[in-house]
Order: sequence, then C-alpha cells, then structure tokens
Amino acid sequence: MKEELYQQALADFIEANSLAPRESVQNNIARSYRQLKDLASAYREYEVLLAKYGDKMSAAKKADTTRVLEELATLTGVAVVTVSEPDAAITVDGAAAGRTPLSKPIRVNLGQHQIVVQKAGFEPFSQQFETRGHDSVTVAGPLQKEILTGHVSVKVEPPDPTTQVLVDGAPVGPAPWAGDLPAGTHTISAKSDTMASVAEALAVAKKGSYDVDLKQVAQLGTLAVTVNVPAADISLDGKVVGRGAFEAQFPAGTHQLSVEAPGYKAFVLGVNLTVQQRTMQAVTLEPVPIAERVHDWTGVYTQLNFLGVLQPGKPTNDIAQGRGYTTDTKISGSSAAGGGFNFRVGYSFGYIGIEGSLLGSFDYSSATATLAETQHSIQHPAPFGTPDNPLNPPIGSYSESYSFIRIGGEATVGVRFMPKMQGIRPTIGVGGGLAMKGVIYARSASGSGNGGSGPLSSLSSTYSSSFSPYFAPALNIDAGIELGRTPGTRFYLGAILMAEFASPTAAQGVNNTQTDQNSGNGPFPAANINVVNSTEIYIGPVLGMQFGE
Repeated sequence: MKEELYQQALADFIEANSLAPRESVQNNIARSYRQLKDLASAYREYEVLLAKYGDKMSAAKKADTTRVLEELATLTGVAVVTVSEPDAAITVDGAAAGRTPLSKPIRVNLGQHQIVVQKAGFEPFSQQFETRGHDSVTVAGPLQKEILTGHVSVKVEPPDPTTQVLVDGAPVGPAPWAGDLPAGTHTISAKSDTMASVAEALAVAKKGSYDVDLKQVAQLGTLAVTVNVPAADISLDGKVVGRGAFEAQFPAGTHQLSVEAPGYKAFVLGVNLTVQQRTMQAVTLEPVPIAERVHDWTGVYTQLNFLGVLQPGKPTNDIAQGRGYTTDTKISGSSAAGGGFNFRVGYSFGYIGIEGSLLGSFDYSSATATLAETQHSIQHPAPFGTPDNPLNPPIGSYSESYSFIRIGGEATVGVRFMPKMQGIRPTIGVGGGLAMKGVIYARSASGSGNGGSGPLSSLSSTYSSSFSPYFAPALNIDAGIELGRTPGTRFYLGAILMAEFASPTAAQGVNNTQTDQNSGNGPFPAANINVVNSTEIYIGPVLGMQFGE
C-alpha cells in the first residue's frame, strides 16, 4: 500500500482477512477500495467495519469511520430494486449484485450504470441510470413472462366466406387469420368448400412477425348417391344434403357419408372424392328388428302395486308407550302390521318422471298393560273406585288389553328416477302429500282380589272406541326394479318407506260393560286415550305391475 500498489494490496488484505479477520485488516480493505476510487465498495467495507468491530473501536475511530461513511454517501448513489418476482438474479454493470428480494439497496459509484434483472421463464428486464451523488434510483420491473411464440398473419385469395386457415393440418379460424404460434417450423394452408391452397412451410422464431399470402384453386369431385328408401336422409360430413337420391360437387378428399331413415339401420361410409371425377354410391338400408328399435323413453306410465305394511318399533299410541301407567307396569304387544294397494300415474321425460299416487292401507296392532299389585286405584282408567276413593282391599291382579285397527289412505305427488335400461331397470321414487286415516280400538280389562278380606273377588270390563280420524303430512320413498321391456308391461319388485307426521289424536271409549261379581258396581268410565301421538314410520315390500314408459 505504501508503494501505491493498491490492487495487489487489496488482494493480500482480502486473503489475510479470510485467514485471520481483524479490525485493522478490514479497515485496510476499505482504504484500498477508496484509493482505487471504487467508492461504492469502500462504503460497503466501511459498513462491515462499523457493524463488526464498532463495539470494540475507540470513540475517535468510530467517529472517524462514521464521518468517512457520510462522505462516501455523498460521492455514491443507490439503486433500490423492488421487483416482486422472487429469486431473480440481479447484475449491475455485469457484476452479480444478489437475488430478489434484496434486504437493502445496491450502492453504486457515480456515473452511468446498467442494472439487469432476470429469471428463467421471464424476459430479462434492463434499466440504465446515472448517479450524480447522494441520489437514489428505483428499479421496479415488472418481469414479463418469456415470449416463446412468433406472430403470424394469413391472407387468402380469392376471398371465400367458407375458407378456413389450417396450421399443421388443423383448422384455427376463418381467413383472414392472425395469431401466435410456438417457435419452430409449421405448415400453413387454407381450405374452403370448393377450393384449397398449397401448404407452405414457415419457420417461426421467438418474437418474430410474419405475413403469409395463400392462393386457393378449385378442388372438386362429384358424388352421386341412390337409396332404396325414398324418405332416407343423406348427410355428408354431418350435414343433410339430400333425400332418397342426390348428386353434387364437393371438395376433393375423404368425406363421411351417412344415410338414415326411421325404422332402418343407419348406413355410414367413408368416401374419397377425386378432383374432376364422379363417384357413385348405391345404399341399401336394412330394417331394424322390432326388438332392437330404440324409442325416446318419454310418455305416460301407470303402476298398480300391492304392498305389505310393517311398523318397526312400538306404535305411538298411549297404551304401547305406557302413558298413564306407573313405571312398574309391564307393557307388551305387537307392532303394527297390515297391507295396502297403491295406484300411480306419471309422465316420463327420460331419466326423470313426475307422478301422482293414491295409496290405501290398513294395519293392526295390540298392546297389553299388566299392573303390579298396588294399594291405590288404577289411574288409566280406574276400574276399581276412583283416585279419591280407592277400594280396599288391594288388587291382586289386573290387566288391560287393547286392539288397534287403522285404515285410510295417502295422496302424494313426487318424482321418479329411472335409467334408460331394458330387461332389469332400477328405479327410485320420492313423494310428499297428505295422509287421511282413522283409528278404532277395542279394550278388555280384568282384575281380581288378592285373597284378603272384603267383598271384591273378580271384575271384568270390555268396550270399544269411536272411529277417530286424523290428517297428517306424509312422505313416501320407494325403490325397486322393473323386469321387462320398456315401453310395455313389466313386473315391479321393491320396498317402500312411509312416514306420517301426525299430531296427537284422541279416541273416546264407548259401549262400556263391566261386571263386579260381588259388589254389583255399575260401569266405570271408559278410557279417553291418544291413538296416535307423533311420527309413524312404516316399511314393507311392494309387488306390482307397471305399464307404458
């Protein structure tokens, strides 16, 4: 350094600092850059000196270093890089300066500079700027996606509204056409209903711009078609061109000929037309066997069903639920079981049908309440005395048996889902509406004394109730399979779930008879019980017939 060989001195100081870092060596690195007039690098090294050794430096040295940094700040500038794309490489005047995002601005010397930000997949961003001392320049970008295509414009003569431009044999749009193509070699051509151009090879470079002029010439062949069914539709490439017999000119090349008529198997054939030649095609359509004819699966259908009715769990009436009895009363009985008939009519739209349904059903259930020996009177109903005047001696045994008969029907509307299948056709239907039913019950009760003193030895009581109607919202879900061909007559096998969302409905006992073998007491009041309290659920098998769709 004393010999003013600052470049060599800088290299030795940097190597020494890597082997044994010291404050004095770091200071000499900064001084070397300053003597070499690389003030931006000197500022950076003085910053390192202050950050690394500032706590150990004397106050005078620290103040001197801070003063030098302030001087260098007025003799340099900064570039603030705010490019949002992460991990982009930054170079300043060809030297690496970090990757985005930067933690702090880039310090540069006075004069002209060029900063470049680049990342794979993006176009490089370059910005030139000049620093005059103590100023700041912002480099914001943004980075743009790398352009990998060239722009091609195609014009076709003579003009024809049916002309399509083809790139590599695939249509890209009507002529004239303009668009971007990937870099590489492509074939450009044009084709209309009656003309075509020669395909041209075009080498497309990235960011290039190209104009292509194509000339079309007539390319026609003649197609003549005859059919054994006069009403048959003749189509070429998906477009109907005639009926029964047809002859016209079409562009040369391969076309798809199809001939169709109701009740006949479709005829499809690829035909190749040659320029200025006549191609003949005679078509013989074959009738479709009746068993293979396809319909559109739309129309009216009806269904007649017999169904079983079974109520899982206990019915909701007071007796089966043990309402009005003491907790030590034994309740036994049967779930509701019965049967019904269902008539449906609907309209099929293919996969979905809309239908209405009328369903009539009946069911029977029973319940028996056996009371334990008790000193007080029975509360539901009181066969022996009243709550305020119980009979003595205590009852030895007592039971009540009920039989419930429910009859009525439901009216619902709903939807049915039916795939278009023959032979075995699954189906599921959902409907909602109103249930209109009524319940009547018969009751018998018997009791006897417990063998103690007193006049009572035995008692029996029987009566029936009035018919108690009720109305409730109803929901039906059925699923099953149809066996047979559609349309026509099919067997239906399935299962049904019915739900009635009923409110409590009471029935009053009538025609009461009671016998007290010893006391001769008259009839006691008949029970007023709820024959239904809440939602009733039924399930059961379905067997029936379906007609039509």
